[in-house]
Amino acid sequence: MLRVCHDRPVLFNQFGYVDHLRRGGFSEEQARASAEALAGVSTETVATKQDVDRLETKIESLEHKLVDEIHATVYKAFGALAALIGVVSGIAAVAAKFW
Repeated sequence: MLRVCHDRPVLFNQFGYVDHLRRGGFSEEQARASAEALAGVSTETVATKQDVDRLETKIESLEHKLVDEIHATVYKAFGALAALIGVVSGIAAVAAKFW
């Protein structure tokens, strides 16, 4: 019996694959080794729905953080601009007294 050595879902029929290889001339040991290798590769390279959901959640979280950071930066920029306008207005008022 073929054992599954990983905690990921089986993405193909390993028993059918072993059967197919056996009918094609592979020994039982070769067929099982091939099925296990293919199962390992496929689980390492194929994203599951849970993988995609987890990444979508991370992306949404990062998006919210980025939007918050942009808002904070814009507010700081407007604050700095308002302060600069105040300074320039003050300088202009003082300069107007001398002209």
